[in-house]
Amino acid sequence: MFTVRPWGEVYVDGKHVGTVPPLYKFPVSPGKHRVEIQNPDFPPHVQTVEIQPGAQVDVRHTFLPKEQPNPFQYLWKK
Repeated sequence: MFTVRPWGEVYVDGKHVGTVPPLYKFPVSPGKHRVEIQNPDFPPHVQTVEIQPGAQVDVRHTFLPKEQPNPFQYLWKK
């Protein structure tokens, strides 16, 4: 089951399987799989999951804004 915020394009083993949301479930064979979630406004999220026969794996990811440099960081240096 996929939970992605705000949204993302999901790839399993390099194959596009859909957009989350609305996609939230996708059948995958047992074994190790590479999951990549892309959103053009954020760096991609990549993880490997191992699925046991008959099991369900939850993949959750929240894209966070890229860290912005502190414009005052050099003013406070001693």
